[in-house]
Amino acid sequence: MSLRLDSYYPADTVLHRLDPRARLLFVFSAMLALGAAPPRLDLLLGALVMVLALARVSRAPAASFLARMTAVSPFILLMAALRLLTGVDETPTGLVVQPAALTASIALVLKGYTAILLLGVLVVTSGIPQILWALEKLHAPQVLVMTANLMFRYFDLLLDEYQNLVRARSSRCAGPLNFSRIPMLASEIGLLFIKSWERAERVHAAMLSRGFTGSLPPRQLVDRTPR
Repeated sequence: MSLRLDSYYPADTVLHRLDPRARLLFVFSAMLALGAAPPRLDLLLGALVMVLALARVSRAPAASFLARMTAVSPFILLMAALRLLTGVDETPTGLVVQPAALTASIALVLKGYTAILLLGVLVVTSGIPQILWALEKLHAPQVLVMTANLMFRYFDLLLDEYQNLVRARSSRCAGPLNFSRIPMLASEIGLLFIKSWERAERVHAAMLSRGFTGSLPPRQLVDRTPR
């Protein structure tokens, strides 16, 4: 299974040289402005073009952005379709889509892809460690920073556990998963949850034995020094 949380792309660009806190605040402010923006297609197209320019400046491979956009496309398109259906009127000549509903649906698609590209620019120019560092420096809730840090540390381990389950299932039954094997997949997810819970208890006990008091010491945060 090929899945990565951190897709940092090292390069010497204006975006990479910015302080991680500035990048995080910019993206957060841009997301708020994007969410509050009216459904004006010219405005949203301009925002999308600007974000595409930022993605180009980052010098990151286009495939890294396309992968994110592809992953969220079903959700964005589903929301846009639902919004479009709310503006469908039944007339004697057939179904008619209200222009306002069509505009709102297209605006939702533009906002969704712009937001995903913004987050992609943040990740490829900062990476998860720098984002955690920026959150700590901006006085984000310590519980949030610590939880995100531990998730980042143990995500690969969780994937390894799931790969072991997939390997065990493949060795015991032939053929891919299909509709009739959904209970088997549900059992795998439940077993993965139990294994993760047990491992988390062991890790927590180990942390307590080493003086854990509810927050990570500053020196133990992942890569606190920005690149």
